[in-house]
Amino acid sequence: MDGAQAPFGQPASMPPAHRSEQGRTHTSLIRSTAVIAAGKAAMEAGLGRQSAEVLGMENGTIKKLMKERGFGFIKTGDGKEVFFHRSECHQMDFDALEPGQEVGFDLEIAPKGPRAKNLRPRTSD
Repeated sequence: MDGAQAPFGQPASMPPAHRSEQGRTHTSLIRSTAVIAAGKAAMEAGLGRQSAEVLGMENGTIKKLMKERGFGFIKTGDGKEVFFHRSECHQMDFDALEPGQEVGFDLEIAPKGPRAKNLRPRTSD
């Protein structure tokens, strides 16, 4: 060997270029682990997502679906667009939804704007 020591945990027989690459990967893993731990601590301390305010039940019509991405938009009776995610389709099959279909939902004001929760088949007014 050329007299240089290998980084901790790596065989001394590895070529220097490979040791360098391994060292960067190891450092990135340590940083990633630290970021994940910090995120978990923030969530436990209540510093994660901001809470949202539920305003009540609404009715609307599916305006646009992005099925491959798992979300869509609902147009309410007063013309506003409301975002929804497939995880909020508890009483309906997201893949069976079609534009123009009428739905009921709970309107929530989230940090990024209005969002539909608990999508369900439309109830009469």
